[in-house]
Amino acid sequence: MHTKWRSHERLLATLLTGISIAGYIWHLNTPSTEQLAVAFREHHMPFDLYRNVLLPQICVVLSLYLSYLWVNYAIGTLRHKRLAAPQTRIGAYIAFTWFVLQLAVVPFFLAVSANVATYYAHPHFVSYGPSFRLLSLFGYNERPLSDTFAGINAALLLLVLFGVYAGLREGAIYWIEQTSPRRAYRIVLTNQVTTLATVYIALGRLLAAFDVVGEELLLGYCLIIPPVLLLYLGTTYWLFPTTNPGQVKITLFLSRLLALSLLCTFPFALLLTKVIYHEGFLWVLLGCWAGQMLGTVPVSWWLYQQRQDAILQLRGVEQRLERSAGELHRLRSQINPHFLFNTLNTLYGTALKEYASNTAEGVQRLGDMMRFMLEEDTQDFIPLDREISYLENYIALQLLRTPPSPTLCIEATIPPLSCPQQIAPMLLLPFIENAFKHGISLKEPSWVRIQLHCDAEHIRFEVRNSLHSRPKPDRDMPGLGIGLQNVTERLRLLYGRSYQLNCGEEGVEYVVQLVLPPST
Repeated sequence: MHTKWRSHERLLATLLTGISIAGYIWHLNTPSTEQLAVAFREHHMPFDLYRNVLLPQICVVLSLYLSYLWVNYAIGTLRHKRLAAPQTRIGAYIAFTWFVLQLAVVPFFLAVSANVATYYAHPHFVSYGPSFRLLSLFGYNERPLSDTFAGINAALLLLVLFGVYAGLREGAIYWIEQTSPRRAYRIVLTNQVTTLATVYIALGRLLAAFDVVGEELLLGYCLIIPPVLLLYLGTTYWLFPTTNPGQVKITLFLSRLLALSLLCTFPFALLLTKVIYHEGFLWVLLGCWAGQMLGTVPVSWWLYQQRQDAILQLRGVEQRLERSAGELHRLRSQINPHFLFNTLNTLYGTALKEYASNTAEGVQRLGDMMRFMLEEDTQDFIPLDREISYLENYIALQLLRTPPSPTLCIEATIPPLSCPQQIAPMLLLPFIENAFKHGISLKEPSWVRIQLHCDAEHIRFEVRNSLHSRPKPDRDMPGLGIGLQNVTERLRLLYGRSYQLNCGEEGVEYVVQLVLPPST
């Protein structure tokens, strides 16, 4: 599946060219062409309807159309060469130089085409001598209207504007078609947008070319249809699939619907007031908004119901792909842990046979911690007692690796808890890790004191550790500041502003105090 943006754009350019030429033929025998004939007769010059009116108009339209095809062909050639097998540096330079040369020819082609058309459409504006009639096509005219260099300036500006658009188009298509779970949904949405844009613009040009409606109705078409299409796309591909009124609260659905319809209506209601009505913006806005709610929304809902299965199927595939990618990543990450579990079980059995009880205990606690990291850390919240079990295993391992000393004090006051609160997994561990890392010294008196209390309203956690001077920063381990920044960011994402965290030095120790709201 690929986007049809480029093909729809070429179709639109072809339709606009054909409609324009058909419109010129339609108006060939209208009173406006008779006025052009009067100007020729006043300058005593022969007038031919086809040579002086129809052919110049067709020349301008075809030159624009051919230039458009030429530029897109150059862009497509460069794109395909870049996507093909890697080229040598010289080959890349030659391809890019050829691309630039093609673009450089386009403005001159447009300017000369416009000058030829001007010469045949308005020869009475200048006095051409017999010997200068051909040279006048290339810049020797006596009036700016048929000055080739002025035409080149306008063509260059047109080329630059189209180049900016083409760059944005290619970047958007690249982003839409890149491999991701949302690729199919983005492509379907893009094709829907480009289809509606093609029909809308081509229909507007058709109405204008054949004078089907008056000027005010044409302006209304230009200012009323876009918000209708935007609201249809927004409701069909975003609002209805994600906030189905049968699955969410009706107040949330209505608030999003009102906000979306107002956002789609406001700018066009403002333009409508400026261009047509010139006053009463509030009434115009309310009228357009009511029309959107009473007309566009029901029709969009009906059309959505006709395509609901296909749209939801795409979104379901997208979500399943995301879950599959996550499961694949999870399975890959489980390969090494399961291998380590088997190894740890072997070491545990060996330690028991050799009567190394401390070693066996350390291996067992390490295995429990790794199992916790594998199974619990993927969840948003877990029961508090599981987090406490993990912390106790970590503290016990630290006690095993720290040699006993009369100047070392490690206290953990974590009484049995009965409150059914939940907490984000491994949220408290970084504070304890930093306490052991920065608070333990084998040369100075050291202490680490940990307290955890829970009641019906709060979870209160406190860590105190001794401070020691460090002559050199530890470059192998993340610093205390970085760890606290990560934990603070995680707390903000999980609890918003409902938590309290105080960290800092108090005399000869570093204190962390954390208060969390209940999460049941």
